[in-house]
Amino acid sequence: MHGLLLIGCGNMAKYGHCPQLKKIESLKFVSACDVSSEKADAFKNEFSFERISSDYKTELEKKDIDVVLVATTWQPRYEIIKNCLLAGKHVLAEKPLSLYLDEIDDLIKITKAGSAKLRVGYIQRASPMMNKAQELIQAGSIGVPQSFTLVHHQRGLKSDWLTMRNLLRGGVTPGIDCGIHMCDVARWWFASEPDFVFSTGCRLEAELKSNTLTHDCFVMKNGVKVFLEECFSNNTEAFVRMHVLGDKGAIIPVWAKAGSNEHIDLWDGVNYEEKKIEFPAKGKSTGEQMKKFLSEIDNNIDTCKHLEDVRKSTEMALGALLSETRNEIVRFPLSQKDIVEIRTLITRK
Repeated sequence: MHGLLLIGCGNMAKYGHCPQLKKIESLKFVSACDVSSEKADAFKNEFSFERISSDYKTELEKKDIDVVLVATTWQPRYEIIKNCLLAGKHVLAEKPLSLYLDEIDDLIKITKAGSAKLRVGYIQRASPMMNKAQELIQAGSIGVPQSFTLVHHQRGLKSDWLTMRNLLRGGVTPGIDCGIHMCDVARWWFASEPDFVFSTGCRLEAELKSNTLTHDCFVMKNGVKVFLEECFSNNTEAFVRMHVLGDKGAIIPVWAKAGSNEHIDLWDGVNYEEKKIEFPAKGKSTGEQMKKFLSEIDNNIDTCKHLEDVRKSTEMALGALLSETRNEIVRFPLSQKDIVEIRTLITRK
């Protein structure tokens, strides 16, 4: 049995994690921690945590906790994760791990040197649909892949805008907050690293300093073109569209809507045939993600390869921000000069 400490009792934990994690029999909800005791107490009542706390460092001293879910915003995340690892606690953290590459390097170094494991919430890799898409691509089902396109717009209710706006403070763009997932997917699906990126965007919300719509074009070293459009705004409608085009067909993954399953539309462009592959709708794949992490802990499986993937996908998203700012192509890997400039573009404030 594993004892869980939750740090950060916000919407991601409430709607994305806890309902799924509660179904895992080998995971015990021990402590809910938040700077707001009111929020922590609400989690204790809703999800049956044994206790609450406003000081996570005190909880790290407790022997009934061995796994920590860090579901805070990104700004305090590096320091929290570092303290958890040094205390010998295994950590599953929301993305991004950090938006400063030197901090990611530091966490990888600590993980390699210690016994505690670290995994980041890249839930696309836990999705049965996204895994099937990767399998189809690698099997040559659409011939040689040529392009990957994602258009993802978010507009919540008026009451949701404060949460969405908070994700974009300090210079963060939707291309960073959500785009990191798709940067990871591109590297994973096409087994290739990025060569260069050109990015542009616009600011649809006057109250924010960063662009709220970004459009990134990555060219991978194997020639695949990756087009990612991400938008957080009250001035759009919520929708998502994704497809992979090859020289012999197409793969169109479709996320579930209310009352429907996730599915892949697989188009055979040689025989003009379409096949639909369905996957039961289960919500976010956070439960599968945690089960995998617990298995890695139980079987002492190294997670450092995963952490290197996290670093590289973060570097891709940050490279797009540099391109957007400079209005020019940015090449990978980023130079030390590029990395230093990023620290002037993104702040923790």
